[in-house]
Amino acid sequence: MTKTSNQTGRPPKTKRPSIYSTPLYKLMLSNLPERFISEDGKVNTLKLSEAMKNKRMTIYRWFQGFNMSVKSANQLAEISAASKCERKGLLTVQKLLPFVGL
Repeated sequence: MTKTSNQTGRPPKTKRPSIYSTPLYKLMLSNLPERFISEDGKVNTLKLSEAMKNKRMTIYRWFQGFNMSVKSANQLAEISAASKCERKGLLTVQKLLPFVGL
């Protein structure tokens, strides 16, 4: 006999947008070096978190609308500038400023 869990609480009135449609996700997908894009065409948060020394959940929080730090924006720009591909230097601090909590 399997037990099914009952959903508790009231469902949200508004549906949360997918992280794949947020402006930061789209910006990172189009500007990050290819090594941070997985084979299925999504941002590889595992590789990105390892390169930045951040937790993956931190990156997912940015996609959900939480602000990133200035240090993180600088790290992303440095990763982009140090890449050896055609996307080298596309992700800049100026592009990331709207997503930084100042």
